[in-house]
Amino acid sequence: AALFAVYRNNTEALQRHIPGQLSDEVLLFSSQQKKTEEFPGLVPITDVERGWAGMAEKVRVRELVGDHFTVMSSENLETITAEIEAVLKEVEA
Repeated sequence: AALFAVYRNNTEALQRHIPGQLSDEVLLFSSQQKKTEEFPGLVPITDVERGWAGMAEKVRVRELVGDHFTVMSSENLETITAEIEAVLKEVEA
């Protein structure tokens, strides 16, 4: 029951949310495997920016091995860390 309550609250928050426009670049980590069948009722996003293109000045996409549930696995941590460090160096420069 508690897990369903979390799911319900997250769904309701998502439905109410109105995203704003970002004037910066977004670094998006995306999974290579798209398992839309695991999210019934969810409309698949087919653009490479995964829906972020209209909300940010620029979107940099980094595809990682795995699916929605495994993308943050240990095999991707080195890649994720390197990408974040590279972006931080660019910002600091």
